[in-house]
Amino acid sequence: EELICRDCIVRDHRDHQYDLISAAFPKHKEVLTDCLQPVKRQLEAVDEAIESLDARLRAISEQRMAIEADIHTTFQQLQEALEERKTELIGRLDQLAQQKQKSLTAQKGEFERIQTQLSSCYRFVSESLRTGSEAEILGMKKPVVQQITEMTAEFKPDALALVEQADLKLTTTTELLPACKQFGKVYTHPVCPEKCHATGKGLETATVGEQATATLHVVDTEGKECQKLMVEVSCTLLSCTGDTSVKGTVKKRRGNLYDISYQPTRRGRHQLHIKVEGWNIRGSPFTVIVAEPTLGSNYFSTRW
Repeated sequence: EELICRDCIVRDHRDHQYDLISAAFPKHKEVLTDCLQPVKRQLEAVDEAIESLDARLRAISEQRMAIEADIHTTFQQLQEALEERKTELIGRLDQLAQQKQKSLTAQKGEFERIQTQLSSCYRFVSESLRTGSEAEILGMKKPVVQQITEMTAEFKPDALALVEQADLKLTTTTELLPACKQFGKVYTHPVCPEKCHATGKGLETATVGEQATATLHVVDTEGKECQKLMVEVSCTLLSCTGDTSVKGTVKKRRGNLYDISYQPTRRGRHQLHIKVEGWNIRGSPFTVIVAEPTLGSNYFSTRW
């Protein structure tokens, strides 16, 4: 199909079939209109995608501003709480120190009274023996000896024991500083490690040489099950002394469930760390008591 002029119709296309422009236009217009329909649908889809993208950009910007405000508020509250606690601790320290100082100051006054009395007696007798005549010394002997005897009899060495100890100390939670360094989390993954939880006996007790198991439940920020997502899950058993580490195995079962297992190598108290996307789940680390196997267990049967 092509456009031809009136002269060409007579000269070159007299035997060909042709239509006048006025007659052909409606049909060709309809064809072009039909061709535009896919373009229109695609354009509408792209326009809708761009609108969604712009809305997503606005949402991210709004979320960033809201989360930043929450971070400022949260850390401001933490700072205020720490300052309040610092004031309480310093006040308690001052109270205890003043009580001890008051008791020791009163005891010091009593010690100084005794010291003055003993020193006065000692100097008087010593000076009398050095400068007094024989008659004077003999004359004062009886009352002085009586006074010294009474005075020394009243003296009790136990009374010199200090009533207070210099034992002021500060204790802090050893886990607080590491926890502060990891306080809070900003993430984009729909899974919420802080709301994921685990169940099973392996969270509390285990036996040397035997498999201990637990089940991990993966949920999102609203506590709903995350069934179609594959997340990074790790399991590590650490002894409380820090010299033994056992890496556990993780296997996705179905839906939002993951099977966790580990095999302890020594008895005692351990810490079981279960993490999702690198963060501890709710309750982690768990305290696990590992016991020696009993007679008749698979452990001893295998060795026998």
